[in-house]
Amino acid sequence: MLIGFFPSLMALAPELCLFTTSRLGGKSCGAFESLNLGENIGDDPRAVRENRSKVLSTLKISPDRIVSSNQSHGSRIAVVERGAKLKGFDGFATGKSGIATIVSTADCYPVILYSPPERALISLHVGRRGAKAGIIDNAVKLMKDVFKADLRYSIAAIGPGICYRCYSVSRGEGMEFPASARKMVDGSLHLDIKAFIIQSLVMRGLDNKNIIDSNLCTSCTPQLFYSYRRDRGCTGRHWTIALIDRPWGMRERLLDG
Repeated sequence: MLIGFFPSLMALAPELCLFTTSRLGGKSCGAFESLNLGENIGDDPRAVRENRSKVLSTLKISPDRIVSSNQSHGSRIAVVERGAKLKGFDGFATGKSGIATIVSTADCYPVILYSPPERALISLHVGRRGAKAGIIDNAVKLMKDVFKADLRYSIAAIGPGICYRCYSVSRGEGMEFPASARKMVDGSLHLDIKAFIIQSLVMRGLDNKNIIDSNLCTSCTPQLFYSYRRDRGCTGRHWTIALIDRPWGMRERLLDG
């Protein structure tokens, strides 16, 4: 099983543990091969349970410490202090150590905001509809109002998602976004969601130097990632898991086996 993380975060925020899964190393078959972590999308539920259990045991995360939701491509963010399975949220915010927030994706972007001085974490599921609905604005407002954070000292990490070359849209969909997020590719209109995310964060006070980008496209990399657009809706889901731990604690436990 391949689980990746952002090495540069070790220097910027050693207490922030952040991991994103690939599609490798699981039990699922067919279109969901092999580490599908998404429920109720046509995969064998037993395989999904085994895949989830494998990820959590590898990261040494207790199931009762995770926070997840049936995401709705909206802009709602839940402030959480304990593990929970929620409904209708596309983001989670916490200042509590050991609470593992889980964002599920298959083209949309997992976006993690973290403010080291306040030890405040926000995990977001950002696609076209959520971006249009204002989930980035909601996250920034929450970071300021609830955690009293100064975004100049905050960090953002952007996980794998669909690149603009792979994401053609209708004129109506494209015109909902600023010109900086619209691209013409071979005569058709494409949308750059990642550029919109970065621009939104910088405009609201985040230092561009503190934005860490995985630079991975889910659609361009079928050997590693699921892609809802590329696979025409029949595909698996990845997880991006973020939590606050004691400095180096989780990484020490992983290295210890």
